This record gives sequence, structure tokens and C-alpha cells, in this order.
Amino acid sequence: MNEILPRESGVYIIESISKPERVYVGSAVNIYKRRQYHLEALHKNKHHSHKLQRHCNKYGDIDLIFRVVQLCDKESLLILEQHFINTYNPYFNECKIAGSCLGRKHSAETCEKISNSNKGQVPWIKGVGHSEETKRKIGEANKGKKQSVEQREASRQRAMGNNYHTGHPQPESAKAKISETHKGKKIPPDVILKIKEKLIGHEVSDETREKLRVALTGRVFSDISKKRMSESRKGKTPWKGRRHSKESRAKMSQSAKRRWANKKKGNK
Repeated sequence: MNEILPRESGVYIIESISKPERVYVGSAVNIYKRRQYHLEALHKNKHHSHKLQRHCNKYGDIDLIFRVVQLCDKESLLILEQHFINTYNPYFNECKIAGSCLGRKHSAETCEKISNSNKGQVPWIKGVGHSEETKRKIGEANKGKKQSVEQREASRQRAMGNNYHTGHPQPESAKAKISETHKGKKIPPDVILKIKEKLIGHEVSDETREKLRVALTGRVFSDISKKRMSESRKGKTPWKGRRHSKESRAKMSQSAKRRWANKKKGNK
């Protein structure tokens, strides 16, 4: 099942090469991701279709073809799926009535059961890693992609209040790996220029300043952090005796004038 599939909604079938009469009919909002779900479930020997699981165990997933039957909008998924279930009478479908988990949310009790059942299990992909060719393809596919304003806002909302790492410090081995990967890395000049252009004229709101003040009030650096800061500054020339260029002084003056003008407006 290595076919190139669209990341769109539609109806698909999984059919056997050795036994063409055996098929599975399904629908998905994202066909590409649904194929990945089927593969993972089959590799874990946990597919919801016992017939499809037994077939895969006997013949391997190389005997299965994942094929798109028809692309459609989300609202038409179940209607079309039922139509093709009636047409194909699929052998691998244990339920002959089209159903979808679209918008379905598990209860807290069910989530807890799922979490407990997955504890201690190692994902089938762990340690396998992507080949260099796959990495190259992923890189090329993501080049030039930019998130929309709506996507960035959704990501920001999901990240708010996310305290997953609170109280779970990274082990020293993980810190060492992160440190090694960043050593010697430098930000390209064109990226630095883009960052500077975006920051020109940018002003921090009073609300953000207050949040920063509250977050930093009473903050105490650990002995390890102090030692690292000290080590990083060793051998570096301090600002003593150095002077800003005329251009820098002009920019600082303009920035101070804008802040003062905004402050006066706020007081009014």
C-alpha cells in the first residue's frame, strides 16, 4: 500500500491482489492520513476489521492496494460510502452500514481507558526512521509552505495553557543531544534580514509588558544556569568603551520618541 494519495476527502477501497473479490470500503476526510491509520493498525495487529487483519497477517500488506474511488465534500461522505458498500458488498467490512467518527469525542472515562491500554507500548515506527530519500521528499513537499492566519491562531490557542513539560524536566542525555545539534549553527543572513524587517516599527503592547514583568518578577536562576551564563560570556568583549554608530543612535532616538508619544496618548 505505497500509492500516492490525495490529502482530500472521499471514498476509498482496499482490495486484495491475490483475491480481487475481497475488498474493504471506507471514507475519510483526509484519505492520505486514513491510509496511514490502516497501515499502523495492521502492523500493530489491532485493525478493527478482523478479516482484513487476518488477510494481512497471511499475505502481507504488499497484497493490498489502496485505491480512491471518488473524491467528494465532507457532507457527502457517508452517503457515497453507503452507495459503494451496497455496490461492492465488501468482504472485509464487518459492518455493512456506513459510519463515521467525524466530530466524535470520547468521554473522559474512555480516554482514560485508551491511555492505560497504550502505556508501555512501543510504536511500530520507533527506531525505524525515514530513509534519506523520504526525508528529501518530505523537505521538498514542505518547502515554501506557509500557515494561514487561521492555522497560526488555532496553533496558538492549542498551545495556551499547555503545561505538558511542567515538572517533567528533560534528561541530561536529551539536553546533550539538543546542544550538539545546535552547535556551530548560524542563522543565515537572509533570515536575519527578514526578522529585522518584521520587527521594524513593532511595539510591545502594555498588556504584553505587564505579562513579561509578572513572569520575570522574583525569578531566580539556578546555580547551573548561572554557571552556563558565566561560561558563555568568558572571553567576550564587554560593551565598555564601545559606542553606537550614528545610525543606531538615530534609530534608538526615534524608538524612544515613539514610546514617549504613545505613553502620553495613553495618559490622556
